Amino acid sequence: MGPSPWHCRSRGRCRTGLTCGAMLSTRGIGTLGGVILIVGIALWHRSAFGLGLAAMMFLVMHLVVVYLEEPGLEKRFGDSYREYRLNVRRWVPRIVPRHRSGPEHVAAADRPRD
Repeated sequence: MGPSPWHCRSRGRCRTGLTCGAMLSTRGIGTLGGVILIVGIALWHRSAFGLGLAAMMFLVMHLVVVYLEEPGLEKRFGDSYREYRLNVRRWVPRIVPRHRSGPEHVAAADRPRD
């Protein structure tokens, strides 16, 4: 069995927390985990209200991430965050990350996606 997906293979070089571990598969790992947990609890209890609550939570968190969190991360980390945003999807994990580099690909990060 290989290393845990939470394990950071860079040993000290991972200062931003975005280039190692679970953050390599999806940018919204915490929000996604919370929504999946609430959906699971709602299904266990056969609660339509719980499913609605999970949908509302996902909608609110999506808006917070898109309009508050990501612009702040882009201001803080600049080009490295733009490249990270190109390689890692917001909600749906990518099996194999795209690895692009160079100014033309970083500029492409300014286009809306997801």
